[in-house]
Amino acid sequence: PAGFSDTTSTDVDCIKMFGITQGTTADTYEPDANIPRWQMALFIHRMFVPTGMAAAGITAVPAFTDTSGLSDEIKAAISALASHGITLGTSATTFSPDDNVTRAEMALFLYRFASIVGATDDATPSGITMNIGTGTYNYGDIATQGFEAMEAIIGLYNAGVTGETCTTAATRATCSTTYRPNDDITRAEMASMIKELLDHTNARPAGVTIQSSATPVAGGGAEGTIISVRNADFTPSSNIFVDEFYQVRNDTSAATQALSIPFVALSGLP
Repeated sequence: PAGFSDTTSTDVDCIKMFGITQGTTADTYEPDANIPRWQMALFIHRMFVPTGMAAAGITAVPAFTDTSGLSDEIKAAISALASHGITLGTSATTFSPDDNVTRAEMALFLYRFASIVGATDDATPSGITMNIGTGTYNYGDIATQGFEAMEAIIGLYNAGVTGETCTTAATRATCSTTYRPNDDITRAEMASMIKELLDHTNARPAGVTIQSSATPVAGGGAEGTIISVRNADFTPSSNIFVDEFYQVRNDTSAATQALSIPFVALSGLP
């Protein structure tokens, strides 16, 4: 648990564990507060190490004239994002660090990040990726956005990053039909979107974790496991031997299939 007194969100716990947020104070997160662009840059930059993102990209960094008063950490974050094309600035010479980030802008930033770390090619349990080729989404208020913003919102929607994956006829009527692209995103919403995106990346907790590569299905079949060893800063540990103990099971009956509950390494829960 992150230990914040104003939220018990497990999404916030996750991004606090990875060092993506430090809170607004030692014991507060302010989930309902908005996010200025300089904070967004910090959050996404802190995702680089656990997801294996290269420190710098190949895009020329604009000479922003409105960032000189910011801390070295914030300026480094802005430069890193700009070098990867994750942020383009609000003009050729301005970043507008104090402007609030809208929900459409956050989708753009995260989708660009996802495309670099390969998360857009990662299939969800339903087989859907962040690619917009399916054309499936439930929002009726994004048509006025630019094409790239629409692509980002639809892609993140299909991967569950926006919190909405209700695409079947049975659930569409009760699922949210609005994304509110022009609203300023809150810190709680940002935490949820980042956590869901991390689920599509190679980010893992420090230490040794193990998880199945697929959810058990009726009829049995081999279940592969993924074992990861990470350092305290979430970078992969090289040349580490891990003993894996397992028991071969035959889950061909309804009784044994019922006992085969998927295990999630991050939470330690089914």
